[in-house]
Amino acid sequence: SPLEYEDEIAIIDYVKTLPYIDGDRVGLIGMSHGGEMVLKITSEYHGAAAAVASEPASHEYLALTPDDTAFVNEETQLRNIEEMVMSETDKVRARIDMEVATGRAAGIETPILVMGRDDDHLQGIFRMSYELLAELGKDVEWVSWDHDLHGYVMPIRGADGEYEVNQVQLDAIAGVMAFLDGHLK
Repeated sequence: SPLEYEDEIAIIDYVKTLPYIDGDRVGLIGMSHGGEMVLKITSEYHGAAAAVASEPASHEYLALTPDDTAFVNEETQLRNIEEMVMSETDKVRARIDMEVATGRAAGIETPILVMGRDDDHLQGIFRMSYELLAELGKDVEWVSWDHDLHGYVMPIRGADGEYEVNQVQLDAIAGVMAFLDGHLK
């Protein structure tokens, strides 16, 4: 629904009013659907200094017409995109409504780092999100990491309460921080 990103914009605007926050140095990071939310937000809202869209599940944002690898779950009656295979950018490009996607992305003014995951079945969507912005001349960077965990930049805690991270995650997180530091200082 449109309110999901309108609510986030209201939260960002509120956070920027807090006395201990520099409102000119607010950055966003979203992973998976949150990555798509970063694209939706920055298309209409220009109050963030930088943003990271990690593994953006931006099929709706790109106006993608799924193929038959996305099916309707009989129990929930919802489309199961978790099984959708969109790993090649050319396949994704051929299935998006470029006019709609371009119109949505045209308003982006925020520098964005788009992150992929090398062997993800939706890597073509992640990469197409980047390519669309690059083709429009937006301030955008691309990086992709080889990791088995969806959401690798947001580590999980182990049973002992400690974060479980490996070197790929540490390097990816350092890259996110360097990108944000470069735009938020």
